[in-house]
Amino acid sequence: MAWRACSGSSGDARNEYRAPPHAGGGKLRLVAIYHLSVRIVSRRKEQSTVAVAARRAAERLYDRRLGLHVRPDRGASRPTFSAIMLPADAPAWMSEREELWNAVEAAENRLDAHLARELELALPIELEGEQTIALAREFVQQEFIQHGIIADLTIRLDGSNPCANAMRTMREVTAAGFGPKVREWNQAGLLREWREHWAALTNEYLRRAGHEVRIDHRRKRDQAEAVHLGKAASAMRRRGLVHERLRRLEAGQGGKQAEGTA
Repeated sequence: MAWRACSGSSGDARNEYRAPPHAGGGKLRLVAIYHLSVRIVSRRKEQSTVAVAARRAAERLYDRRLGLHVRPDRGASRPTFSAIMLPADAPAWMSEREELWNAVEAAENRLDAHLARELELALPIELEGEQTIALAREFVQQEFIQHGIIADLTIRLDGSNPCANAMRTMREVTAAGFGPKVREWNQAGLLREWREHWAALTNEYLRRAGHEVRIDHRRKRDQAEAVHLGKAASAMRRRGLVHERLRRLEAGQGGKQAEGTA
């Protein structure tokens, strides 16, 4: 993954981190950065899915609604990988980027319409190119395509911050085009599921490739509390002690886990 120094700074992309005492403070370990963010492409913000797709794929696309050609940013390089991923029942013409996003634009009449959702993912630098592409494709396949959602996936592996962008549709796919919006695809709890699934799938790919580093989708505070609880609980149980503080810690951690999976 991308790396950072948790204390101090260094020009090296891989930094050593001395954990605080309650988290095993004597050891140095590499810390991987986790990044998954979601944003809405919205007409209210004067955005166009055709323009976003052109920029991500570094392609020149024609926006029929606006009646103009959209060019990618000057000097923009082509992504390492780019593909429209379709559910099995989607018509073949949707695999054409210009056709797909013009159809999305045509399906929306409201001036404040939500047009698409875009997911951005930081990719692990430890994996080989084909492994990284396979990781991103598998995640998008499982979370979007299998549920009837179309995704426009672009992956950039050049530079020190490899990343993937997946712009996904919001309407039901029919043989004729797009049907009504599917509200269930926008539930807040899905973001928690995506974050957890991305960490688990990335860690599985890292494990299979023989890497020890892992990513963690939880907040830094929750990670530290989990480490602290684990060390405290282990020590108490080894001594045969059951302490009220241990009960409170375990109850607190159990509540947070239940909230995260709700």
